Amino acid sequence: MAVAANTYGTNVKVEARIGDIVNARNFSESTIPTRGEVELLLDDVASVMNAQLSAKGFTVKVSSSDVHAFNSLVTANVAEASAQILAAHFPGEAFDPDNPARFIGRAANFHAIYRDVMDMVEDGTLPATRSVSGEIPKAVNTGRLNSQGNVKKPLFTRTLHEYPSVRSTTEE
Repeated sequence: MAVAANTYGTNVKVEARIGDIVNARNFSESTIPTRGEVELLLDDVASVMNAQLSAKGFTVKVSSSDVHAFNSLVTANVAEASAQILAAHFPGEAFDPDNPARFIGRAANFHAIYRDVMDMVEDGTLPATRSVSGEIPKAVNTGRLNSQGNVKKPLFTRTLHEYPSVRSTTEE
């Protein structure tokens, strides 16, 4: 098994971060977790990342030519997969992803790296190429301007500081 085409991280990068949990620092089919499980986690994390990227209007998969964005996504992909492995196999390292406080521990630190990159995606500050049709455009209120660009008078006016309030139509 190998990582999918839309996955950013690699098994080797996960081994570099948490390889100390297995003999010889290499994941194989006889280790826990297995190499296939690590690659599956990388794919799952990348799928979530790509869904968020796509929803924010970024081109998916982010190209390696967008060096800073691509490397940030590689780091996030590997960090979150590492966090999930540590949380699953070392329950003392478990963390609550919905709790805003960052716990001390390897899994929490890796998850914090992932969250920092995904916050850049959410804020739109990730320096990656955006697709033309990705993000839903924001609605702009142009109904207040007439064809000459002047502000239209409101159809109704209402007194604010009198009770009961009075509404009246405005005439041009």
